[in-house]
Order: sequence, then structure tokens, then C-alpha cells
Amino acid sequence: MKTLLLIVTLMLAAGGLLYGDPARIASMQQTVASMAKHVTEALHTHAASVNTSSSANLTTGSIRAVEIERRNGIEFAVKAKINNVQAPMVVDTGATSVTLTWE
Repeated sequence: MKTLLLIVTLMLAAGGLLYGDPARIASMQQTVASMAKHVTEALHTHAASVNTSSSANLTTGSIRAVEIERRNGIEFAVKAKINNVQAPMVVDTGATSVTLTWE
């Protein structure tokens, strides 16, 4: 989401710099349209690849999206692997952020 916002901001800034030259504005509109199409296709592909059948799914090609099922009807827990070390984790859904320490 942050990346998409950055791209839109950069495109708006570029459009502002090109203001007044109709040929450049038309070229920028085509560039923005093709980029938006590419992003939309990537999002559709990613959404289609999400598999909800296992307890912790890491989608192919994505290291930031994980689906974790509730265990025992109480907690969201998973066994993670960090630097080839198994680490049991519980997700606090009330937290505003989650931080991993070197420990």
C-alpha cells in the first residue's frame, strides 16, 4: 500500500513538472495508465494465488503475506522459521505493530 501511494505521489509530482506541455502530459497519462494496469494485474494474480486450506500459508512470490488460523478458538499461533531456527509465535491482534528482537 505504501508503495502504491509513493508511485501515485511521484506520478502527480511528475505531472506537475510537465504542466503546460500537452504532448508530455499525454505521454505521462499513457505511462500512468499502463502502470495502473500492471499493478491491478499483479494484485489480481496475488489474490488468486492465496490458498486458505492450511494453517499458515505463505503465498508464492510474497514474503509479507501470511494467513494464520485461530488455534483452540482463542489465539493465533504459528511456528515460524527465522534464519533456519524454529520459533513459536503468538500474534497479538490488538497490537499496533509487532517487533522481533535479535533474541
